Amino acid sequence: MGTVHLHYKDHVEHYQRDGELFNYFDPDDPVAADFDRRLHGLIVSLLKPVQEGILLDIGSGGGWVSESLTDEDIQVIHLDLSLKNLRQILLAHPPLTDTRGASGSTSHHVSAIVGDAYAIPLKSESVNVVVATEVLEHLEHPDVALREVARVLQPRGKILLSTPYKEKIRYYLCIHCNQPTPANAHVQSFDEKRLAVLLRESGLEPKRVLFIGNKLFLYTGASYLLRWLPFWLWRGIDRALSLLIRKETHIIVEAHKPGLLV
Repeated sequence: MGTVHLHYKDHVEHYQRDGELFNYFDPDDPVAADFDRRLHGLIVSLLKPVQEGILLDIGSGGGWVSESLTDEDIQVIHLDLSLKNLRQILLAHPPLTDTRGASGSTSHHVSAIVGDAYAIPLKSESVNVVVATEVLEHLEHPDVALREVARVLQPRGKILLSTPYKEKIRYYLCIHCNQPTPANAHVQSFDEKRLAVLLRESGLEPKRVLFIGNKLFLYTGASYLLRWLPFWLWRGIDRALSLLIRKETHIIVEAHKPGLLV
């Protein structure tokens, strides 16, 4: 197939419909779900230095960020185009839950906003951290979304993003419109160089790049067979294999917004 230029007919309607049709809270592919668990575990380890403040989760899906940060004094704001997904997240996490124990008290605030990454409905410089996992590859204009991230981040705030790495996008012929349509609605493919350019042009400075999901480890089924391993040991095997065969499925980038806090 030659070069395909992809454009959403209506990305808002698409992802609202997506949320209605598909269950992000009980995935039917255990192998993919296990890798998502590992990916999220690595991202959470990068979040752990953040113990308080406001975290914006863009493209919340099944709301895994709130599930992972229940012990932190962080306000999590979920942003998604799917009202159905957001309602289910809030059912699992009432807007304010206080837990008190012998070691003190922890307040975990969870809220949700129906909104678009192209026009985030928050004030400028109002967020400490942004998480955007498996989002950019779905966006026709990732530069617009990243500029919005830079706008809402406070000076010295950070974004953690993940996306498939050097993905070769597969296409199918849509039975409705007879036009090529990409698998999984992925319309972008990224490597570290392209992400660095996009981030810097948006006013964000890349600080750390990590790779996860060695293809030999995943595609042979070994990763899933070893799903009982603790994360640190699983991660060690994943990294060791990548020293032998540099073929990873995903990239994680941490970028900061320059500036001084007022």
